[in-house]
Amino acid sequence: MTNHDPSIGQPLLSIVTPTRGSFSETWFRALGEIRGDVEFVMVFPPQVQARTVAEPRFKCVVSPLQGEVMQRLVGLLNARGRYVLALDDDDFVHPDIIRATGVYFTRFPESWVLRLMTENLMHDDAGGITRSWDEFPDLAAAPVITAPAFLTGSHPQSPESYLLELPIAPLHRRFDVWQLLWPPRQRRDMRGVHSENFTNRVWSAARLRPALVDLVDALSVAGPLRLIPEWSLDRLLGLYLQAYYFEPDRTIGHWVRGLSQIRRVHRPETMKETRSHFAADGLLARRFPQYGYFWNLAVWAFYREISRTARRRLNRSKSG
Repeated sequence: MTNHDPSIGQPLLSIVTPTRGSFSETWFRALGEIRGDVEFVMVFPPQVQARTVAEPRFKCVVSPLQGEVMQRLVGLLNARGRYVLALDDDDFVHPDIIRATGVYFTRFPESWVLRLMTENLMHDDAGGITRSWDEFPDLAAAPVITAPAFLTGSHPQSPESYLLELPIAPLHRRFDVWQLLWPPRQRRDMRGVHSENFTNRVWSAARLRPALVDLVDALSVAGPLRLIPEWSLDRLLGLYLQAYYFEPDRTIGHWVRGLSQIRRVHRPETMKETRSHFAADGLLARRFPQYGYFWNLAVWAFYREISRTARRRLNRSKSG
């Protein structure tokens, strides 16, 4: 980790990216084209040489441990911005995100989060990934639609771009015993407009930092011994924040609807490594046992891991 010089001015936004250093030059150039008062925090695993970048907006640090969770935590703990955006090293963000962040949080200073509209693209769609961006919506004037009106379709004809109210996750929903007794049953408590994930959203750092410190403490098992999941800080932190400050039915931010501001690059399953999310999901139930939502999630993740393991073994036996 690095220490901060308090004499350096605080940037408006920190964009935090855990990386193995294998990102494309197209992605790296696009990052540098983001305009405004931004700090880029890139976190490399311990066995990889951190990239040297001359531009002062870039900070490259090395994590003491490998893994998405640890690397992203290190980046977030090193971020100095008033707002924070976690961005993977193959996802692209609109170059006017800084201006839009300032406009939005000036209009909604009590907001926790601005969720961006995401467009999913395949990794080989070079034209779609690199095409010019549409103009960022005017968040100072964008109309606001409530979540109930959106779900029931009772709102007026939606304009091209609008802000959809984002309620807090309904963590107080009860544990569904059928989730435990009948594994094929799909989760129902996650339905609605609320958001689980942390990545590709702009969060208030004032809200994030106390919850982040609490999360680091929650990783402790006994004394200095810590259990650190390798994957899935994305969902873990997004839900952890909402549990840390939980107030039923509270609106925590808005979702920009309309044209995309994030281009998320997807790869086929055959190109992805196997990732286990159970440890991260189980940590939520361990830290906040009062919320049935987390027990539903942990049980669902447990059965999902069993199913994945069985499929992998079956595929190996067939190929052997």
